[in-house]
Amino acid sequence: MQENLEIEIKALINKEDFDKLCSYFNITEIHFFKQTNHYFDTLEQEILHQKSALRIREVDNKYILTLKRKEQDEVIEYEQEISKDEFELYKNNKKGFNCYLKSELIKMKIDDSEIIYLTSLTTKRAVIKYLDGELFFDINYYSDNCDYEIEYETYSYDYGVKVIKELFNKLGIKFIANPISKRARATNFR
Repeated sequence: MQENLEIEIKALINKEDFDKLCSYFNITEIHFFKQTNHYFDTLEQEILHQKSALRIREVDNKYILTLKRKEQDEVIEYEQEISKDEFELYKNNKKGFNCYLKSELIKMKIDDSEIIYLTSLTTKRAVIKYLDGELFFDINYYSDNCDYEIEYETYSYDYGVKVIKELFNKLGIKFIANPISKRARATNFR
C-alpha cells in the first residue's frame, strides 16, 4: 500500500471559463483521457462524515483502490492497485474491504463488511505541469449532471491559492474555492 500527501486547490467554473483556460494553455480534445471513480461508503455515510472518501479509480484498464482522509488543508491518500476481478467483487458488494485498508478503516471505527458501492463519476481529464505543481482540467459526468473543475496540486495550500488566483485574474475568471468534493457531488445527485 502506498501513502501520499496531497495538497490541492479546486474551483468549479462554468463551461465558458473552462474553455478560456483550455484555449490559454492550448489544450484540445486530444489532451484529455477518461477515468471513472467508483465510490463506496456505509449506508450511514460514516466515511464521508469523517471527511474521507473511499473509491476505486478505473483508468487505462487499471484499478486503484484509494482511501482519502482530509486533515486541514492536506489530504492523505492510501492507495493500492487491485485487479479487475477484485474491483467487480467490491462493486457488487461481494467482498469486504478487509485486505489493503483494514488498519485505516479500524482507526476510523468503520466495519468494512458494512461498506457498499454508492455511485460512479466519470471524468475527462487533461493534466499539465504549471509552475511548481500540476494543473488538472476536469469535465465531470455523474447522474444527468456535468460540471467543470480546475484543480491545482502543489506543495503548499497558500502557494496554490496564490497561483490559481493570479491565473484566474489574468484571464478575467472569478476564483471561488470549491469545498464540495467529486464524491459528495456524485452521491448528492444519484
